[in-house]
Amino acid sequence: MKKLFSLLVTALFLLIPGIASAGTVKLSGEMHFVANMQHALSTDTWMGWTPGQFVPLGIQQQAKMNFHYVASEDLSAFIQLQAGELHPLAGRPEWGLGPKFFSNGGNFTVNQAYLDWLIPGTKALVRMGLQSFELPMYTWFHGSLVHNDRMAGIRVSLPVSERLSLSAAWFRTAVATHAETSGGNFIALTGDLVLPSFKFSPYFIWANRAYADSLVFSVGHYWFLGAGAEYAPEGSLFRLTADFVYSSYKDHLNVWTGKTYDTKGWVGAASVSYKTGLGIPTLKGWYSSGDGKGKPFASGQLQGLTSTCWPTTVYFGATYVPTAIGFDSTYYSMSRVPGTAGLALEWNGASFMPGLFHNARIAYVRGTNSPLSEESAARGGHCRNMTRDDHFIEADFDTLFTFDPHILFVFQVGYLWEGFKSPMIKNGWRTTLSVSYRF
Repeated sequence: MKKLFSLLVTALFLLIPGIASAGTVKLSGEMHFVANMQHALSTDTWMGWTPGQFVPLGIQQQAKMNFHYVASEDLSAFIQLQAGELHPLAGRPEWGLGPKFFSNGGNFTVNQAYLDWLIPGTKALVRMGLQSFELPMYTWFHGSLVHNDRMAGIRVSLPVSERLSLSAAWFRTAVATHAETSGGNFIALTGDLVLPSFKFSPYFIWANRAYADSLVFSVGHYWFLGAGAEYAPEGSLFRLTADFVYSSYKDHLNVWTGKTYDTKGWVGAASVSYKTGLGIPTLKGWYSSGDGKGKPFASGQLQGLTSTCWPTTVYFGATYVPTAIGFDSTYYSMSRVPGTAGLALEWNGASFMPGLFHNARIAYVRGTNSPLSEESAARGGHCRNMTRDDHFIEADFDTLFTFDPHILFVFQVGYLWEGFKSPMIKNGWRTTLSVSYRF
């Protein structure tokens, strides 16, 4: 794999002079370095963690090289090569996600590779190949409640007017690791309505999946109906957002349990902010449905395909990496937005000297799962399954520093005061340093 990666990079550099004569080649890239320490919260014994476990320094690295070839206004291509991983399971060699460059072949990937072309005589853009696909999210800037990942397939986008655009996509999903194999189809219909002071982005998703690992074999299908909206009057410092999504999942066959699951759940979120000379005070809130009395785990929760929405630093594991998503939950925190409700008061973008910015946040979060659900009865309260008897308060502080438009340093610290019914769960803290460079 390493040899193939090296040959591919060499071939691209050899071909660029010849390709450039027929079009334009733009090179760009980015590199991220993330280091963190934390006092673990998880009580999931199946991963071998113990309550109150101290997690020593963990380091993750990632580099990306982008090749954007523009042949004409109607035709272009994009290839993104990636070395290293920023992943919740990075650093675990058995998953093939080593924390250092060149540590194993699993670190080298073609992250994206697609072709863009316009259908002749129309404004419809067709994107074919391995591409990033993110569903809209306005309340949180990082990630999506449902899906934010790369998939291989075809997406057609059509600007109906200056204010309305529609898109339809079909993707084929496939995952294969040492522990699991899954695959299926993913169909998405999305829209964007942009008015002078208002944005509205509805979407509908249908997906099916066959999943197998050492314990479970199951076949099922999902559908999602959601929308995001933003109201920000022109010339005003006021901003209001709202997001909502409803999901349904039916498991037709589960060999391990012998049961057929029919789950439904939803999440609603909103925020209001006002820009001042000293920063942006923001109030955010969300509510996610939970599991009912006697119901199995996640039966009443929103189903996420590859959701990456983490509202806080310690419990949800949000790390500030300035890409399209706030990445890295680290594998020590397997927390989920579904099954929780919260209210957060933030003050973002405070700056008292050039190049130095601060974000502060305090959040109150409570579970929405029944204490008498199957999961709660079997395992008691723990981080992945907060019940209505569990709550916590978390305070986070971020410092962002830049002295050059290409580089950004971020230091984060967070502390969580727990109010879990289970005495096994302890208070937790987390510190993270990330450095990002772009060219």
